[in-house]
Amino acid sequence: VGMLGVVPFPASFTAPGVVQAGEYAVVYSGADGEFAALVTPSGQAVRAGDVVMRMENGELEAEVRAARAEVDEVLALERSALDTPGEGLAAVRERLQAVRRRVAELERLRGELEVRAPVGGTWVCPDPGDLSGRWLARGTAVGEIADASDFRFTAVVRQEDASTLFGGPEVRPAGVRLRGQSGALVPVRRLTVVAAPQDRLPSAVLGWQAGGEIAVRGDDQSGTRTQESFFEVRADLDAAGTAAALRHGRSGELRCQLPWRPLLAQWWRVARQLVQRRFQW
Repeated sequence: VGMLGVVPFPASFTAPGVVQAGEYAVVYSGADGEFAALVTPSGQAVRAGDVVMRMENGELEAEVRAARAEVDEVLALERSALDTPGEGLAAVRERLQAVRRRVAELERLRGELEVRAPVGGTWVCPDPGDLSGRWLARGTAVGEIADASDFRFTAVVRQEDASTLFGGPEVRPAGVRLRGQSGALVPVRRLTVVAAPQDRLPSAVLGWQAGGEIAVRGDDQSGTRTQESFFEVRADLDAAGTAAALRHGRSGELRCQLPWRPLLAQWWRVARQLVQRRFQW
């Protein structure tokens, strides 16, 4: 035991986290409508502004026609009022402006029936068979777009483990292992430590409410507000150097190597962390 206490052994630590794409966006329907067609197949690369889905709304089309007809009607009233200028002409013109504003808003909503990509990346959506005949209310999430060329892993380091990040030799990343793909190690190109304490998880999947291991506040409906602050570590992933399937939102574990330390010192650090966690020191 005495020799174990003085002979250095490799030290390491792990931190839970989640994969995040370099650019990511949830795609929402901008108007009420029935699913009509999937313009861009799921899994295909898109650019910002590309149409990915079309919807239909017969009632909206009828409202557009009715509003345009009302514009023609008010224009006729304006021409008649020009022959007898007065207060009546001002009222007609005020009504004309209101009707034109309504036409513009209805036409904007009709344009929103074409769902477009807000950012560039890989478009992912449900199977068209699951969407067929479905009425999609305005603001319904219909898919997501992620930049598959750039991924990072955002890990959560608890306060009691934060001493390994600051005031000592640089922490070296050993890699990332994703849940369900633990056999494939994802290499890390660069590690960045965010020095300021955080209290919002990068994803709700890391919190207790979603089966994660980080304690979150029960009064927070998002499931991301933590009971205790933590430090965030961001690891740039080498997607080309792994067989693992990288997906935005997939959870896993960041593994880091620490400088060699005597085993007794490592045991003492673990024991101290257990006491701190138990008695909240």
